[in-house]
Amino acid sequence: MNEIDNNTIRQNVLDYLVSMHFNEYEGDVRFDTPLLELGIIDSLSMMTCILFLEQKYGLDFFEIDVSRNDFASINTIATLVSRSLETQKTAVAAQ
Repeated sequence: MNEIDNNTIRQNVLDYLVSMHFNEYEGDVRFDTPLLELGIIDSLSMMTCILFLEQKYGLDFFEIDVSRNDFASINTIATLVSRSLETQKTAVAAQ
């Protein structure tokens, strides 16, 4: 997989969340918008987002230590994805 920078991940997640119109949120969504706090995403939409991330980045969330806090904002989601991609890359290189 090609190197993917954090800004690209953040933009992909933002585009996805805006396109999904989770919970009919009408406000602006920015990288630091508190997604859970404002009710933009809930547990169901979080699972849908996980499926998107698995498909988009080839991640397996059964192998990733993830918590609700990882979905607090687009920034935290991007950090989770970046960290997971790096771990995956390291594991593949070690084989």
